[in-house]
Amino acid sequence: GEEIPLGARIIRVARDFIGLQTHLLRESPLSPQDAYTTMKDRAGHLYDEEVILALQPMASGFSLEAHDDGSGTMLTIAELREGMELTRDLVSANGILLMVSGTILNESA
Repeated sequence: GEEIPLGARIIRVARDFIGLQTHLLRESPLSPQDAYTTMKDRAGHLYDEEVILALQPMASGFSLEAHDDGSGTMLTIAELREGMELTRDLVSANGILLMVSGTILNESA
């Protein structure tokens, strides 16, 4: 709901959109369009509807390979630890910069 910060809602959608296309959330990964459809079906319950709508224009043309330069490791939220450093900018589905590359994760980051 609205009591959850927008940044957290965006991160949830971004994490699950990637996770549904990889082995992070599924045994057999989905295509970007199928991942979006799965998430859209859960909008309003599991995901913020406005964040899902913002993801829609990018969903069909999204490619994980296009965003992987091999310079880092993709981690789940559960694997993040205090003291880790972002190796690239964290950007929301609608292009908003959430955290810059080089940010050290801590309670305030």
